[in-house]
Amino acid sequence: ANQIVRMPEAGDRTAWNHLLETMTEAWTSQNGQRCPPRVFDGDAVPLLDEAPGFLSLKRDADGVTPIALLGDAIDVTARSAAIALPRTPGRNLAVLGTACAEARSILDSAARSLARQHEPGTARFSVGWFDRAPHPGATTLTEVLPPDTRWVGQDDLVELLRETTQALKAGETTPHFLLLYAVDAASQHLAVRAPQGTGHEMLRKVLAFGPEQGTHVLGWWRSVARLRDDLGGITARFDAIGSWVALNVHGGDLSPLSPAGPPTWYPRPWRALFFDRGTHRGAEVIVPYRETT
Repeated sequence: ANQIVRMPEAGDRTAWNHLLETMTEAWTSQNGQRCPPRVFDGDAVPLLDEAPGFLSLKRDADGVTPIALLGDAIDVTARSAAIALPRTPGRNLAVLGTACAEARSILDSAARSLARQHEPGTARFSVGWFDRAPHPGATTLTEVLPPDTRWVGQDDLVELLRETTQALKAGETTPHFLLLYAVDAASQHLAVRAPQGTGHEMLRKVLAFGPEQGTHVLGWWRSVARLRDDLGGITARFDAIGSWVALNVHGGDLSPLSPAGPPTWYPRPWRALFFDRGTHRGAEVIVPYRETT
C-alpha cells in the first residue's frame, strides 16, 4: 500500500528463503484461497518448469488460442510474459539481438509451451538451427517436441519455406509453428532464386499470410537491420511482426518496430524488452527463463 518497510538482514539470502518458506506455509494453511506469495529476486533466473503459467497449460482445450511463453514478468504476482497466436494477421514473433543464450531460451520456452498445448499429430513443428555453434539444449528440446517435428539446417530452409507456401496456397489450416534460430545466418541461402522465387520472398509470404491459416513464425534475428533486410530492405514494413523481444539491442534501433517511438531501454544480461502490438501500449521488461540443457 505504498508504505516503506525496512527489513533486517535484507541482504541475507538465507533469511529471505526462510521468510519465503514461512509465507508459503501460511498461504497453504488458507487452503489456497489467497494468492501464493512471491519474492522477486533480480539475481535469479527463473525456470520454465516452475512457472505457474507453464504448469497451468492444458492440451487441446476447444476454442482456446495457443500461447507461447517467453519469460517471467517483473510483477508482484507470478506471471509469464506470453504472446497469443490466434488466426489473425501479424501473429509472428521476432527475437532480436546477439545474446545467444537468452535468444535460445526464449524460443525454447515458446516451443515447449506450444508443444504442451497440443496432442501429437494435431500441430506441426518445424525447427531450424542456422547458427554455426551447436544448440546446447537441442537434445532436451527434441524430447519435449512431437516425434514428427521437422529439423532443418541452412541447406533445407528454402525447401521448408517452399513446402509451407504451397500448403498455405492449398488452404492448409493445421497449426504449424516454425521456430527459426539465427535466421539471418541463412540469408545467402534465402537470396538464391528458384523457379518459385527466392527464399526471402517465400519467407515474406509465410509471415504475411501464414497466421490467418494457423502458421506462425517465431524467429531469432541478430539485429534489427538484418531483420529489415530479410523483410525487403530499407523500405520494408514490419506489419507482419506483431510481437518482438529485444535483448542486447539499444532503444534507438527499435524505433521502426515501436509505434510510440524509441523505447528507453538499457540492455543487460538476462533481461529482455517485450512488446506485443495486440496487447501493449508500451514495451515491458521481462526475465527470460533459464535454458534447459
